[in-house]
Amino acid sequence: MGRLDGKVALISGGARGIGAAFDTVHVPLHRVGQPTEIADLMVYLAADESSFVTGAEFVIDGGETAGSVAATPADAPGN
Repeated sequence: MGRLDGKVALISGGARGIGAAFDTVHVPLHRVGQPTEIADLMVYLAADESSFVTGAEFVIDGGETAGSVAATPADAPGN
């Protein structure tokens, strides 16, 4: 995965050559999450360290549901 102009993330299709592009300008972290980031949460939840976690909801979306980030002058249209 890479970034194109800091606004679009490219997902490689691997050997099949099938890929996808996502507009990530609205995501506060400006990137698509990696499978290992999801796996890290699963490992935590399966571990003894999470034994006191009950009824929790975990959102792994780079901050997208927390709200948008205001555009900085460098990100503003026309710059």
